[in-house]
Amino acid sequence: SLNDSLMAVLIALAVLLVTLPSRLAPGSRRTLTIRGLIAALAILGLGWVLARDTNAITVLVAVPVATATWAFRAGIDRRAVVATSAALLVTAGALWTAQVVPRQPTGLTLTRGWDASATPRARIPVFNNLFIRILPDAEARAWFAARGMPLSPPIIALQAPPGAAPWAWDRRALADPAFAPLRAWVGRDGTFTYLRWLAIRPLHRVDEIVRDAGGLLAPRDLDFYMPAGWARERVPVTTNAALILALLVAAPFASRHVRRSGAISVAWCLVISGSVSAVAAYYGDAIEISRHAYGAGQQVVVGLAIGAAGWVEAASAGTPGSRWARLILGRRPADEHADAARLVDATDDVPRAAHRSD
Repeated sequence: SLNDSLMAVLIALAVLLVTLPSRLAPGSRRTLTIRGLIAALAILGLGWVLARDTNAITVLVAVPVATATWAFRAGIDRRAVVATSAALLVTAGALWTAQVVPRQPTGLTLTRGWDASATPRARIPVFNNLFIRILPDAEARAWFAARGMPLSPPIIALQAPPGAAPWAWDRRALADPAFAPLRAWVGRDGTFTYLRWLAIRPLHRVDEIVRDAGGLLAPRDLDFYMPAGWARERVPVTTNAALILALLVAAPFASRHVRRSGAISVAWCLVISGSVSAVAAYYGDAIEISRHAYGAGQQVVVGLAIGAAGWVEAASAGTPGSRWARLILGRRPADEHADAARLVDATDDVPRAAHRSD
């Protein structure tokens, strides 16, 4: 999809931004390269934020994490703080647009006949959550009723009938004037009340996420969305549970090099922001959770892979703290001593005048 393609390009640009400049000599070429990468990140990042609403949440987390990581590695930079503030303001604006009532009629088949108050992008997920997560649960229903949600028998009867898919609730809630009080409450208090309900049982939420983590990181139920003629690969890569488990095991070792490796810094930024975004997608809409969380889950997997690659690179360079990676690569201490000896021999061939500091 457009979302995943833009995400792949943005990740590649971020890795280039933290690795390529160090390989270029100081000068105008290096400066232009850095500015070009930053400009490309900003332009494509804005497009990516507009591709899916949960991407804005990813950016709201990723930008502060990236700024904090940069400060941890190189100190606080005033320009970085200004850029961070600008990015957060633009992203917050993109989130705000999800609450705006669009010009009527929208011209969309989906919203034909709906009341205007039900047409903002962020509104239908709230109704999905209410009819799928709240109304079937008597305890949750009573909690919402105590906070002003209209719950007359006709509203409760809008739930999906027994035996039907949960998403098959009656869409008259979005159009019938009889349910105007419900729509008014959802527009005024629905989102905030739902967030409060999620927060009152944090351990239960953690249990839900852990139980369904496989569907978030390695979904296998998305074939329905594939084009005609598409065939699943025999050996999946980014949805391979065994590979993801191995990457999770490697993650703590890779994190020890976050200060030395720009790639690992990018990796942790991807993992942290992607994890938050996946949780937001999981609870943001009770319909098509795997599809909504797919991009964020794949971001986490790619971040873990970049972190593992950075760890292996640190091992190849003999960086302290990468002993386990060197063992996995089959590099013994004797090999490292041999590499050091070859380096000394090579430098002996350089004229001594080249080594003079004066």
